[in-house]
Amino acid sequence: MSLVKDVEKKIAAAIDEYTLISPGDNILSALSGGKDSVCLTHFLVNNSGKYGIKVSACHLNHMIRGAEADRDEAFSAKLCVDLGIPFFSEKRNVPEKAERESKSVEEAARDERYAFFLELAERHGFGKIATAHTLSDQCETIIFNFIRGRGLSGMAGIPPARRSGDLTIIRPLIGVTSEEVELYLSSYGLSHVTDSTNDDTDYSRNLIRREIVPLMKRINPSLPSAAEYISADAREYERMIGKLRRDIEKKYAMDEDGAIPYAAAEELLGTPGGGEILYSLFCARLPEGTDFRLSRERFCAIADFIKKRAEKTADVPGRRIQVGGGVEAVFSKDGFSFAKSESTENRGVKRTLLPGKNDFPDVPGTFLIEKREKGEAPKNINKKCMTMFIASDMICGELFARRRLPGDSIVYGGMSHSAKKIISEAGIPQERRKSLPVVCDEKGPLWIPGGTVADRVSATLNRAGDVIMISYMTDKEKSATEKGR
Repeated sequence: MSLVKDVEKKIAAAIDEYTLISPGDNILSALSGGKDSVCLTHFLVNNSGKYGIKVSACHLNHMIRGAEADRDEAFSAKLCVDLGIPFFSEKRNVPEKAERESKSVEEAARDERYAFFLELAERHGFGKIATAHTLSDQCETIIFNFIRGRGLSGMAGIPPARRSGDLTIIRPLIGVTSEEVELYLSSYGLSHVTDSTNDDTDYSRNLIRREIVPLMKRINPSLPSAAEYISADAREYERMIGKLRRDIEKKYAMDEDGAIPYAAAEELLGTPGGGEILYSLFCARLPEGTDFRLSRERFCAIADFIKKRAEKTADVPGRRIQVGGGVEAVFSKDGFSFAKSESTENRGVKRTLLPGKNDFPDVPGTFLIEKREKGEAPKNINKKCMTMFIASDMICGELFARRRLPGDSIVYGGMSHSAKKIISEAGIPQERRKSLPVVCDEKGPLWIPGGTVADRVSATLNRAGDVIMISYMTDKEKSATEKGR
């Protein structure tokens, strides 16, 4: 029993060192049914009194492995009954989503998992999600990042905690190895399920775990501990670079829309050590929900292009450079930003808005367009509502909806406001921001649901002509409304 106590002390040490848990926390444990997640969930429940926390668990059935996936869900449900904690589960067709959105199954599964976490957190008031990443996972991640050339920042590996909107993702097992997890389960007589795909070395991580790590341990049996030291050093390095990056952002008054002025990039490229700050700037401004490290090869390609632009040897506006992970760098006249590639975001699809109800397969939500009589005073104009009034005689060309694009902005109150800033200030929940569409005419964006309409079509500023009322309902709100009927 003394050995399992040592394992528990390591878990507790990580919780204390990184302040992962505080009294009163309402924690949702991500439970796959595998050994790591069983250990995590059991530890949290077993120590809930000590930490003064509430614990629940959740399981997402990805519908990838048929009967085996159903077995995992049933196992997880029973474990939670035995532990006496609330359990939440759901089935989502990940293979179908991956095909529809041109993503890998792994990427689609991760997206669905975290979307599921965020939905549960919003619905039930969870402030923290606990995931079962271990020191062994950390070691594999660092090796993977090294192989992919993701720079010194890639050596930071998996952070013990990270913010995702109003939610915190915590990893209490980050200081224990897979072997120590097995010891914990054995000591408490806990069973678990095994994912059959873990043996498939066609997956890079499985290859690293099953073949590369054992070879490296022949040179250094304490490989996981070495990875732990490397990760700690790299995180300290990232904190230092992060401060310098924020100084640059402040100097060039970079707003929240992700755009990087060429002047800032050129200054950093001309400064000794500035390339590391620029790399950090790139990584910090990748699209919301992006979960990959920018490779040095792609970073150097972008940096080289910026130099050629400064030397006037490259044609810039409209140029795009793929950077991996379904993301590309998009270059405009004054700067550049990062956005999801067209294949994964269906970029620029325009859907004409007509009077009545408008539902589109590739633009989220439902629009209702109603004409108002000339001179009728618009009501309920509110920055945070999902209804807006537009002076119809001020619209240029047709009115249409599309997904957000990098650099989208709207002028209201006499000032230009980035789309990202509008959505942030409107208080839109983090998990819904990415999917919000934009209402446009031929001159550009007019309104983002939740924000304020552009001055040039504002019904309050242009009252001579007829008025169009636009109401927007998200897919989630629409589903809830239909269920309530």
